Amino acid sequence: MTVYFPKYVVLFSLLFIGFNGIAQDKDNDSTMNKFMGFDLDKQRKLTILPTVYFKPETNWAFGVSALMYRRFNQKDTISPLSLAGLSFVYTLNRQILFSMPFKIFLKEDNYRINGEISFYEYPYFFAGIGNDKELIEEQYSEDYGANFPRFAITGLKKFRKNIYTGPKLFYQNTTVTSIESGGLLDSLNIPGASGSVTTGIGWEAVYDKRDFVYAPTQGYYANASFLGFNEIMGGNFEYNLFTLDLRKYFNLGKNHILGLHTFNSSIFGTAPFNKLSQLGGEKIMRGYRKGVLRDNNLMAGQVEYRTPIWHFFGFAAFVGTGAVAPNLKDFSITNLLPSYGAGFRLAFNKKERIHIRFDYARGLNRDEFYLSFAESF
Repeated sequence: MTVYFPKYVVLFSLLFIGFNGIAQDKDNDSTMNKFMGFDLDKQRKLTILPTVYFKPETNWAFGVSALMYRRFNQKDTISPLSLAGLSFVYTLNRQILFSMPFKIFLKEDNYRINGEISFYEYPYFFAGIGNDKELIEEQYSEDYGANFPRFAITGLKKFRKNIYTGPKLFYQNTTVTSIESGGLLDSLNIPGASGSVTTGIGWEAVYDKRDFVYAPTQGYYANASFLGFNEIMGGNFEYNLFTLDLRKYFNLGKNHILGLHTFNSSIFGTAPFNKLSQLGGEKIMRGYRKGVLRDNNLMAGQVEYRTPIWHFFGFAAFVGTGAVAPNLKDFSITNLLPSYGAGFRLAFNKKERIHIRFDYARGLNRDEFYLSFAESF
């Protein structure tokens, strides 16, 4: 769950309500284990973040986000903490953001279920299709309005040590409510400009040898997934989506961590413009708004160094590069864009290594701030 701080936006989040279902151990009650009244060694069941911000396209917006980490079976010490979130925002322009992401671990980590249930009625931006650096440098962007429900779920079962596999389902029904007159969506024949229904079913395979799920200190992670979209399932676009996510973590000693991450997304067929592979966001290629570049294929990579500073505070620095292209053969080193930045970490749950992450990132002629729970990868 992430809060973005775009330019010309006044935004503040108050993180001050924590509910804990585990009694405090008096022997561990020390100021060294507390920050703003929080016992950082405790396992919180619920945290609430009220949010207020202003943007010209939304007017004033008010909302609340709730985040819950817990185990469904307290005797299960093998499964990581499960996560369930809820985010709701309403703007004075009568726009709505509602999202319920979840990540569930069951039966001594033999079963994993993750996905989201969402509804959005919000202004979005479109900056064209392709790896056009001139548009990046000019910071070209046009607004469009859209609303859609979204449902996504993946169910994985462990069938060998560290290996999980299972089916996945995705549904989104996008209604485009407004576009800029004379803009790219208005003047060009862009798939999905008048709306789209995308329904896909597929399969996912995971190899996970990380020591921690939310902030690993060592190990490997690999995720390969496929989603097939077609009209038989009720959609109006036919295409296949393949993704590959690879990560490696090195513990350099005393919790100095070096992480390597690559992400590839490839589409074969014709996808609506809002479902193309998109560069940017809070996970990879930070410093760019997600979708500033989009096309059939995305390749991106990043390196991040994480180090403790003092007790529950940490620091991270990262650098990355990436690009989009219509076909795999069209990728070129000259098209790569830079991404770099740094940020601070606060240990929200030291035992499970769940961190609050605040990052500042720069791209080509642009920058972004991010506030999030858990590391980017």
